[in-house]
Amino acid sequence: MAHLTKEDRLRIENMLNAGVSATEMSRNLGKSHTTISREIKKHRQEETTDRRRSRNYCIFKNECNRSTICKIPPSDCPGRCSQCKIISCNKYCLDFIENKCLRLDHFPHVCNGCREMQSCRKRKFFYIASTAMEEYRILLTSCREGIDTSPEEFSSYVCLIRNGLNLGQSLHHIMAAHKDVFQKCEKTIYNYFHNDSFSLPRGDMPKMCQRKPKKKEKIRHKIDPKYRTGRTYNDFKQYIEAHPDIAVVQMDSVVGSDGGKVLLTINFDCGLMLACIRNTNNSQSVIDYFDNIEKQFGLKMFKKLFPVILTDNGSEFSNPTAIETSITGTQRTKIFFCDPNSAWQKGFVENNHLNLRRILPKRTSFNALNQEDINLLLSHLNSYIRKQYDDVPAIRRFESIYGKKFLAAIGIFPIDPKLVTMNPILLKGKI
Repeated sequence: MAHLTKEDRLRIENMLNAGVSATEMSRNLGKSHTTISREIKKHRQEETTDRRRSRNYCIFKNECNRSTICKIPPSDCPGRCSQCKIISCNKYCLDFIENKCLRLDHFPHVCNGCREMQSCRKRKFFYIASTAMEEYRILLTSCREGIDTSPEEFSSYVCLIRNGLNLGQSLHHIMAAHKDVFQKCEKTIYNYFHNDSFSLPRGDMPKMCQRKPKKKEKIRHKIDPKYRTGRTYNDFKQYIEAHPDIAVVQMDSVVGSDGGKVLLTINFDCGLMLACIRNTNNSQSVIDYFDNIEKQFGLKMFKKLFPVILTDNGSEFSNPTAIETSITGTQRTKIFFCDPNSAWQKGFVENNHLNLRRILPKRTSFNALNQEDINLLLSHLNSYIRKQYDDVPAIRRFESIYGKKFLAAIGIFPIDPKLVTMNPILLKGKI
């Protein structure tokens, strides 16, 4: 069946606005009910710009008398959280149950054409043909880029090939011995080698050093384009416009010199940076970090720390759904991606990384470092006095918002300003 065209999507939007039934829509377009329903659900957009609407979608909002759920200063706020116009209690309250419109669970799956739309106070979704077409265009482009394999599958390839090469095996032997693992043909795996995608030395490959490889543009690891849907930088700006009071943390990775251990950095708008040393730069290590934070400090504190996360398009962040999902199965945060090659969109990250590189210069190996070393580094870096924060160290600014217990529990402490060290001497003998 042919793909939906721009004209098809415009007709779908017009028929939704007119209240046309699924049967009639299917007949007019010559498409099945399933195709049309899937198109609408896949590309519907949540309304986030109408500030006249209440942002409290809880089924208990009219009866609830709870206060200070968010724990954000002033903590002695006397008002009911359900009536707060500054912060939505929905993302903090563990008892939140959405008062969801049943129209969204069956056809038409959106609010287009609803007669009660003006008076309705429930969450709203709309199908917009131009937006749907743009998302479809991005999907087509993304599907033709990069390495067509998941980060986990790719990591297993690297591990098996490295172990086999250490035993003097050829690539053909390795693939033949692990037919159940390799889902790519031998030519494709050789192409990955030639493009340096595996970051393994060609000198370990029998006969590969006999021929000088052609220079090719290095291809990047493919991120499933579906993960970007609803999480682009434009989506981020719209979300922040609708939630101007919400805090945003920025996430990135810092790699060492030899492709070994990697740092995951979390940067807060108060200037503080957290970092986790990881053995491999894959998506599971990032998921594990956030899961451990929730296990140690609870879902409530997690939501307070990480309400929204902005990151880049690295393959280690290619499973945002798992990062967003609590160990209890509920949503705990929202992930958005910057535009490609737009480091300036993560200002906190770039400024903090400049200071980080004063202690860990580029081309420095992280392999001898452990988390205690990183915590020592963070204690000094976050105690560093910066003019842009009115000479108040980031660690003090963070403690005034989130309290002192969190940083103390993970091993980060204030350092006397006179003793703050911002050069490699701090980790002498380790780097």
